[in-house]
Amino acid sequence: MVNSENYTFEEIPLVEAHELVMDYRVNPQEYVRALDGLSLNIWRGEFVAILGPEGSGKSTLIQLLGCLDRPTSGTIRIDNETVTDLPTNRLAGVRRDKMGFLFQTHHLVPTLVTIENVMLPLRYRNMSHREAEQLAGEWLVRVGLHDRMYHRPSELTGSEQQRAALARALVNDPLIIFCDEPTAELSMDAAQELIELMRGLNYEFGQTYVLATESEEIAAMCDRIVRIDAGKVTADTGLPIASSNDENPDPQTSEES
Repeated sequence: MVNSENYTFEEIPLVEAHELVMDYRVNPQEYVRALDGLSLNIWRGEFVAILGPEGSGKSTLIQLLGCLDRPTSGTIRIDNETVTDLPTNRLAGVRRDKMGFLFQTHHLVPTLVTIENVMLPLRYRNMSHREAEQLAGEWLVRVGLHDRMYHRPSELTGSEQQRAALARALVNDPLIIFCDEPTAELSMDAAQELIELMRGLNYEFGQTYVLATESEEIAAMCDRIVRIDAGKVTADTGLPIASSNDENPDPQTSEES
């Protein structure tokens, strides 16, 4: 598991998107362009908001970066691997091993209790049922659901359902958590509590969070805000510095010396 004390921003981004175009066919003669040559880099350990109005392309971007769909053109690299043209079974492996997902709707299985839902991603790992149950329980404790482990989703509040879904997204120890408007159905107080929880986990374990939202208030709680509209990046609060370069002194200092 990644620890925040050990990760640093690296020279090579964890996520690299270059000139992404995504067209959706309306009919044989017409298409809608959701992304229009969008490029974006995201570094390990960042907590990034993708901010834009409805129809701006932010959910499409999350789907493409999360290997849930393929772009019409452009390239995507995840953890220094080009994923754009990987076969379907390889893409499934990338999602399983490197990604967790949190959506607007929790997508918990209604017939399973909370801990069983969190255990679902562990089915493909070589561990016993007891080990999987212990690991799932640990994540439920971290998200504040120690007393809801054996409740069904219908017995949880909306906030608790999203926290259970967050535990499920994290249980497989992914590099990246892709969040598509996870607070849209929550009250502002509950939404802020969820983001604060995610920020704490980001700080403690060092995973990268990429969060699509329409909310200025939610975006303001993130380290970096990437604004998109009409399928393009329109503003970016800044990129992290990969490393300092002591070999190139400040020009003004050089002149003075």
